[in-house]
Amino acid sequence: MMREEYPRPEFVREKWMSLNGCWSFGYGSKKTQIEVPFVCQSKLSGIGERIEEDHVVYERKFVIPSDWKEKVILLHFGAVDQSCRVYVNGREAAKHTGGYLPFSADITEYLGKASNEILAAVKDLSDTSYHAKGKQKLKKGGMFYTAQSGIWQTVWMEY
Repeated sequence: MMREEYPRPEFVREKWMSLNGCWSFGYGSKKTQIEVPFVCQSKLSGIGERIEEDHVVYERKFVIPSDWKEKVILLHFGAVDQSCRVYVNGREAAKHTGGYLPFSADITEYLGKASNEILAAVKDLSDTSYHAKGKQKLKKGGMFYTAQSGIWQTVWMEY
């Protein structure tokens, strides 16, 4: 169930690329696949289980279309819970804290000519830190629900 619609209909651009879909996903000593933009706790992610680790890693390879050469390329994350560092081809391109807000980065200088890789290192301390957490708790019950973490909104690029 990949989300292919442009995520900001009021700002639709002619050239854009969805990065939703299958990403490599690592937590603890496990490596698996995950369907972005669904949190690992969701069945739609392909994992559907609570994880104990507060650090997870997403990785995805991509190729810039040939007609995007010599353009300024922007990478957008609709939302990542809670803190995220984004690396493009091994170089840090962005960092963001705030699980409910979108963020973007100009990744032009980090891109290679052929295949490229995004790595998103996510840290979510859930209810053990001071960050906004809504009604999420590591131990659900009462008015609280199971904590969600990671990429939970569309990821895309455009020039």
